Formats: sequence, C-alpha cells, structure tokens
Amino acid sequence: MSRLAILGYHRIGEPPPDWYSWFYIPEPTFAAHLTYLKDEGWCVIDREIIDLMNRVKPPYNVSGIAQRAVIDALDDEESVRRWIDSALQQRTILAASLEVMNFVEAVYPSDANFILVKVSDANALYRFLLEKGVVVRNRNNIELCEGCLRITVGTAEENARLTDALMKYGLLRNN
Repeated sequence: MSRLAILGYHRIGEPPPDWYSWFYIPEPTFAAHLTYLKDEGWCVIDREIIDLMNRVKPPYNVSGIAQRAVIDALDDEESVRRWIDSALQQRTILAASLEVMNFVEAVYPSDANFILVKVSDANALYRFLLEKGVVVRNRNNIELCEGCLRITVGTAEENARLTDALMKYGLLRNN
C-alpha cells in the first residue's frame, strides 16, 4: 500500500476504514448550539507517518466550515450574549460544586471556558471519567500543573453529568 496520506472527512456514526491504520483529528465546535458541526476529520495512513503528523499538527483543528459558522454566529449578538451569560453562570456553578469535593485540592480562578482543578490523583480520576464517557484534559504531566485536570465548562446537562461522575468517584474513594 502507498505511504501517502488519504485525507477525507468522516461523519460521526459512520465507521472508519478498518483495512488500514487510521486516527481521528478532532474538530471542536463553537458553543453547544452549533452541534451540527460535530463532524470529525480523519486520515488513513501508515503508522510511521501518523507519528510524524502527531508531532506537528495543531492541538485543536477547526475546519473552514466550522470557522465560517462561528463567524456567522458571532453576527447574532443576542445569541452570543446568551452563550456568554450561560457559560459564566455554568462556570460559577461548576467551580462551586468542585470546591466541596474531598479529593479536590484546589480550584484555580478562571476567566476562560474551562477550570483547572488540582486533585489528589489526577491519573486515576482521568481514567475513571473516561470510563464513564466524560472527557477532560489530564494536565498532570505539564510543568506547574502536576496533579491537575482541565475541565471544560459545558451546558447545565453536561456539567450535571460530570458532577454525577465526580460524586461517584468520591464515593468509591471513600469505600
């Protein structure tokens, strides 16, 4: 087989090719209200080339279609204000719920759409959340972020799902 990359576009729910090595290049969306853009790019390629590409690709790829949708969405100032207000409110609620959990050592102040949280065992909590289908960023191996997870502020429903998983983790730790 050729060692050239075969670039394509993959919709969630469609199976990727299983006859060759492949990986996903995630494309985050802007705000939960644009969920119709949650497609993912994919690449069918040799494992050695995958390793090389992973060394140079940007950490967050955003397609031209998603970029255009964000620019168009920003023209709707009322919707943008509602999204910002919701994100600020949810960040406050999420931070408060994290601060009372016994395995949380610190909730760092944030002006962003994520919260950096120092926990007693970042690797164990990260794995637990992944098993529950909740994705956070493990920053434990980043200098000055040892023991930390970066949690994106989501919708009220997403934050409730995260909080429920965190409470289950806390209960398991105490038993």
